[in-house]
Amino acid sequence: MTPCCVLCAENLSEPILWPSEFLVPEKTRFTLNCRTINSSTVTVTWSKDSRPFPTNVEFDHENRTLTLREFQQPDAGTYTCTARNLFSEATSNPSILTLAYGPRSVQLNQSGTIEQPLGSGLVLLCSAESKPPAKFEWFFNNTVKNGTEDTLNVHLKDWEDEGNYTCRATNPVTKHTTSASVYVKLTDESSIQFRMSPAAIAGTTIGSVAAVVLCVIVVYFLCTKASCWKKEQHASNGNIPSAPGHNQATDTKSKLGEEDIQYSTLAFNTKNTSQPLSKSPRPLDSGIIYSEIKKK
Repeated sequence: MTPCCVLCAENLSEPILWPSEFLVPEKTRFTLNCRTINSSTVTVTWSKDSRPFPTNVEFDHENRTLTLREFQQPDAGTYTCTARNLFSEATSNPSILTLAYGPRSVQLNQSGTIEQPLGSGLVLLCSAESKPPAKFEWFFNNTVKNGTEDTLNVHLKDWEDEGNYTCRATNPVTKHTTSASVYVKLTDESSIQFRMSPAAIAGTTIGSVAAVVLCVIVVYFLCTKASCWKKEQHASNGNIPSAPGHNQATDTKSKLGEEDIQYSTLAFNTKNTSQPLSKSPRPLDSGIIYSEIKKK
C-alpha cells in the first residue's frame, strides 16, 4: 500500500488591529500592531484607505507591526492589516488615526489696548485652531481667574480691574499651549469726550472762523447804517426853525417850575387857498402853542 500525504487546510481568523482609534500628536512616532496567528505560513500585508500608502514607515515582527516615524497630516486615515496563508485570508478591523495638532492662531475678540468705562461689563471671547478642542484658562495680571470656558465675563466695578487679561489655550493631547492678551484701560464715564478725526477738527475750525467773520461783517453793516440814519435825522431836525427866543425842538427838557412849550408845524398847498382854514383848537391854559406855516 502506497502512503499518501494529507494536507490539512487551516482557516485563518480575523486579525486584531490595535489601537482601533487614536489621536496621534503631530510629529510623533506611532506604532500599529496586527495580532494574528504566529505561523511562518502566514503573511501580513497593510493598506491605508484609498490614499497612497505612507512612505515614512517601518515594518517589524514579520510585518506584524507598522511604525510611522513622524506623524503628519498625510499619514492620517484608516489602516487595516490582512493575514494570508495558502488556503485563506482574513482582514482586520479598521484603525482610524487622526492628527492631533494645535492650538494654533489663538485670538481674542478684542486686541491691543481697549478703553472701558468704570462700572461697565467686559466680555472676552477666546478662539483657537486645535484638534481635539483646546482647553482655556484665564489670567488677570498673571493671576489665575475662575473659568475654563472660551468666554470671560468681568464686571469692571473697581479701578483695580484695570490691567492685562490673558487667555491661554492648551491641547490636551499635544500638551502644547499658546496665549493671547488684551490690556483694559478704565476711564471715568464723565470724562469721556467726543473724539473727532483731523478732517472733522479742521472743518469745525474753518466753520467757526467763517461764522466769526460773518458776524463781524453784519455788525459793521448794522452800525454803519445806524450811524447814517442818525446823521439824516440830525440834518432833518436842523432845517426846522425854532420859535423866537426858544431852543430847538430837540431840547424839550424844561427847567423845574417852567411851563411846557409845545411846537407844531403846519404845511398847506397854495393851490387850495380858496378853502378857509379851520379854526385851531383853543390852547390849553397850562401852556403856549407856537405854530409855523410853510409854503410848499
